[in-house]
Amino acid sequence: MPRRRRGGSPSADLGRDQPSPAAGRAARQIAGLLVGMLPGLAEQAALAAAGKASGNVRACRALLEHLRQDPDALSSGSSAAPPSLIRLAHALAAAGTEKVVLPGCAGCGKATADLRSWPGAGQPELL
Repeated sequence: MPRRRRGGSPSADLGRDQPSPAAGRAARQIAGLLVGMLPGLAEQAALAAAGKASGNVRACRALLEHLRQDPDALSSGSSAAPPSLIRLAHALAAAGTEKVVLPGCAGCGKATADLRSWPGAGQPELL
């Protein structure tokens, strides 16, 4: 059982790991896009990966917008993407999804989930 903060109520602790309703809706929209983009990807696997990648409403919206604007984002290997897309690519690859190319560092090319923004060219690189 998770530990509570001093003075916190058990009901406050229950919602802490749950996404907000808006984030949940966006994750379902992302999963719907993924099923269409990646043939053979099960809806539950898409929803699980979207949930791992997005986290909050802002990240969900950035990921959803990026996927809509760049349908090849998961197969291009480009790191010119929001961090949520990089996390999504790694979550999908870890789940065994084919045709996902992991984005690489703009500086050295290393494919890692720990990419950060590069202020110079706008493409993430390792810090």
